[in-house]
Amino acid sequence: MLRNHIIIAFRNIWREKTFSFLNIAGLSVGISCALILILYINNEFSYDKHHNKAENLYRLNTVFPGSDGNGMPTGSPPIVWAMKEELPEIENAVRVVSPPQVEKNLLRYRDKMFYETRGFIVDSTFFDIFSYDFVEGSPETALDRPSTVVIKESIAKKLFAERSALGQLITIINGDDPYEYEITGVIADRQENSHIDANFLMTMNSPGWGEFINGITTWAGQNFIFSYIKIKDGTDPALLQSKINNVLQKRGAEHFKAMGRSKELRMSPVPDIHLYSGFDLDLGTNGSIEQVSIISLIGFFILIIACVNFVNLATAKAGKRALEIGIRKTLGAQRTSLIIQFFMEVVLFILLAAALGFLLMDILLPFFNYLMGQDLVLSTLLTPDILIVIGAILALTAIISGSYPALLLSSYQPAKVLKQKVAAGSGAQVFRKALVVFQFVISIALIGAVTIMLQQMNYMNSYEKGFSSGSKIIVPLNTSTAKANYENMHRQLGNIAGVNYVTAASYLPGDQVFNDMRVYTEGQSISDGVLTGINRVDYDYLETLKLQVIAGRSFSRDITGNENDVILNRKAVVDYGYTPEEIIGREVFTDSFSGERFSFRVIGVVEDFNQRSLHYGIEPLMLQHRQEESYEYMMVTVSPGSFKAVVDRMEGLWHELVQDTPWEYVELDQSLRAKYEADQKAMVLIFSAAIIAIIIACLGLFGLSLFTAQKRQKEISIRKVFGASVRQLMRMQYKNFFTMVLISLFIAVPVIYYGMDQWLAGFVYRVEIGAGVFLLSGAVAFVIAILTVSYQSVKVALANPVDVLRNE
Repeated sequence: MLRNHIIIAFRNIWREKTFSFLNIAGLSVGISCALILILYINNEFSYDKHHNKAENLYRLNTVFPGSDGNGMPTGSPPIVWAMKEELPEIENAVRVVSPPQVEKNLLRYRDKMFYETRGFIVDSTFFDIFSYDFVEGSPETALDRPSTVVIKESIAKKLFAERSALGQLITIINGDDPYEYEITGVIADRQENSHIDANFLMTMNSPGWGEFINGITTWAGQNFIFSYIKIKDGTDPALLQSKINNVLQKRGAEHFKAMGRSKELRMSPVPDIHLYSGFDLDLGTNGSIEQVSIISLIGFFILIIACVNFVNLATAKAGKRALEIGIRKTLGAQRTSLIIQFFMEVVLFILLAAALGFLLMDILLPFFNYLMGQDLVLSTLLTPDILIVIGAILALTAIISGSYPALLLSSYQPAKVLKQKVAAGSGAQVFRKALVVFQFVISIALIGAVTIMLQQMNYMNSYEKGFSSGSKIIVPLNTSTAKANYENMHRQLGNIAGVNYVTAASYLPGDQVFNDMRVYTEGQSISDGVLTGINRVDYDYLETLKLQVIAGRSFSRDITGNENDVILNRKAVVDYGYTPEEIIGREVFTDSFSGERFSFRVIGVVEDFNQRSLHYGIEPLMLQHRQEESYEYMMVTVSPGSFKAVVDRMEGLWHELVQDTPWEYVELDQSLRAKYEADQKAMVLIFSAAIIAIIIACLGLFGLSLFTAQKRQKEISIRKVFGASVRQLMRMQYKNFFTMVLISLFIAVPVIYYGMDQWLAGFVYRVEIGAGVFLLSGAVAFVIAILTVSYQSVKVALANPVDVLRNE
């Protein structure tokens, strides 16, 4: 019996080649998207699950009360080890530090020298808490001794080729003086997913940063340490968090009073950090549960659209198979047997589509990896858990796709069928139209989403940020040698033709200013202070960026004065309670951790500009010039026509003066565009999903128009004999499809508005959603519908009625 079902199923598939192709093509695209989605979700939810007793690992996040829950994933250096001493529920602790403002670390071994990112400073207990695969060395003792480092296998190969790295001494520069470290361990390049994706790990028990961190005693400020704890089995996390905050308030009371701030600590499960952290500042690029949900929803809808195609085309063909069903029932076939037969056809369709889907997935996966910054591989699909999920999805696809057609076809009564009284009833027609509407609702919604995202990207690119970013070369000063030679480079660059300005800063436009303090005015105390970012800049910084001075003056080489002269932005002045003119010449204050008072004299006010990306609003900012300051970046403004020549001269000068540091540069415009890379990739992803959804919907619409045209061929021929024009016949055929697209548009409008309003909420500066978006989405949908159904409609309208009616 099973063999008979399979043979009949193959015959039906082969007999209806066009419909079979449309079904298999649509299903294969949907299945390939579903497979990629499985890989992506599995990868996103796998982070930090592999650590020993991962369920007992927590990070201590800092929250500042009274600031709308604003907080950070970091805290003050001494806190976590004090908690370990006071609370027996804490089994172990570790601190992890990404040195502030150090994007790249310089590694040197003899004549080899290169930059590496993601170099962290950690306590010796790091590998007691987090699990990493070692190629060389022992995790138990790797970081016990001072000035030791564990590196990745790829770094070891760069430095030592095939030789063992253990015991070798390398020099590491991470925004500090150069220090030597002994390599005591090598970890594999490919590790289990972790939010701490380290390329190398230096022990905290070292000079430089380690010595600086261990010397910090404040419990209120210096919140740049990532602190982790491992709790004992059976510990109640909620109760422990309460105890931790009791200790915090008791031990940190004096520090909080001196700094005029308070804070709390919250325990965040380590396995939840990747998807639920919600912090911009972290040890790496975390995922987002919202992003996973959106991508999952898009993938789900694409698969559903493919299933809808199958249902639509199968029910459209129901009338053509009515006679077959009537005869088989007359000969004794049971309804159960017919249902099995139809499901067998569905299974064959899905198996063929799945095979093609795997091939499509192999083509689409690299593109998806690029967009999402992933490294997904096909081999992951072969794990038992994933295979079970794939089987479940294919089975669900078969049920969704096959249930309605099987039940509909098997319900026909033989007597009515053989008397030719079975027609595609109004119920089936309404159902098919509803499915087409559903497909176009999704397609129009995706078109609208892409349109709004494109508008937002264009808006951000053209938005007046309050400073000039064009023709500016940024050179990172990553080492002490580079910083020490800045003044010399400044002087020599000033003599190069095409160089307009040379300046330097601690933070670039577009960067978050992590150096901040509470600033208050005369008659106030630190508790009244406004949190203000401090960017230390050189002369000509305002002139280089063309910042608008609205009161007072800029920094000037011709005016010698107090090194604590500062320039504020308008936002800071307003938050302090003054006007720009009133605050000129006044002093503002802040207190040190020990309670010592420092003053600054305001010499100028600049118009607000977007120091950070347009995801954020204007924040209080102070610009301070310090002659002895070691700046992080040199900024050079050049004439547009002299760009290449100036860059070549700068590189030559760099190699002459800074021989121990590799040359590199970036354009400021390029640096700013990188802030929106994630948004750009999200837009491309949505656009790609829209294209896929539209293609699948068009396959179904084409098949449906083909069936409709064939079904109405005689009617159209008769109308043509009685004088109907081709235009009238075309209009008649378009009418139903246009009505469905119009209904889809009305349903899609609130979907687009709600979804994109939620996305735009992530931008302080955003476009408004106008009616043009909906009109454009509808117009695109109408054009797609016209192009899809036109071929068959024109073909039928132009056919010779004699050829159609000669047998009547």
